[in-house]
Amino acid sequence: MNMKIFKRVCCCFKRVLIGSLLVVLAGCHSGNTSLLSSDNYVSNKRSQENIQSLSKVVESNPQDPNALNLRGTAYVKVKRYQEALADFSTALKLNPDYYQAYTNRALVYIKLEKRERALADYNQALRLAPNYHVAYIGRGRLYRVQNKVALALSDFTRAIELFGENPVGYYQRGIVYQSLGQHKKAEEDFSSAISLRPNSGQPYFKRGQSRMALQKHEDAYNDFYVAARTKKGHYQAWAYRGLAAERMNSYKEAERAYRRSLSTNPSFKPAVEGLKRVERGGQA
Repeated sequence: MNMKIFKRVCCCFKRVLIGSLLVVLAGCHSGNTSLLSSDNYVSNKRSQENIQSLSKVVESNPQDPNALNLRGTAYVKVKRYQEALADFSTALKLNPDYYQAYTNRALVYIKLEKRERALADYNQALRLAPNYHVAYIGRGRLYRVQNKVALALSDFTRAIELFGENPVGYYQRGIVYQSLGQHKKAEEDFSSAISLRPNSGQPYFKRGQSRMALQKHEDAYNDFYVAARTKKGHYQAWAYRGLAAERMNSYKEAERAYRRSLSTNPSFKPAVEGLKRVERGGQA
């Protein structure tokens, strides 16, 4: 890649991947970018602008797998999965050792509900790069949704060992521990995720759930508030905050929280039932 194209790729790279919980940067110096799925994408307008810019880069240098990989990540952001799949696949034809592109394509296969192909791509990425923590996290998530708990725990733990500064590994492992009823371990992992990414609300919500199970109602009450404030319309967090307030016999606070939940989702059953309880002075 000549210097002019290199600068254009790096410029697009910075615009495409605005930091979010689940976007992992693999280095602007090489153009190698890996996605971890995220719900906090940039606006569609900005993403479309990125795609247009990246398409010009691809047209200028169609044999460059890095440019294709970057455009593929931009397509994922606007849920144009077939086009993303085509870009990642072309990048892999040009460079069969491109382990980041295998990881990215695996994510697209998951979006397209082609889990076996996703697993094959994660496995190939790890054959090429045995210490690539992003692929361990991606494969661990796949194992988790397939209820392969031991394999998921193993992958998340390995990812943490390799790169303990990524909050996603801790968060995902915490979810597994929580599903197993191991709430103390879950609480510790969610706390680690929060310490690394304090502005992300979901780890607070999940930690609050485990703290409820550990009878730490006041701590849970505070966690649910942070979760609710970091995501507009998070009616689940408000409902759980109401439940925590009930457990502390703070019925007025519980009523306020339940009403806040119902203002977003009037039919959310836990909030409906919780409000009925506190209106009659009961306790959960």
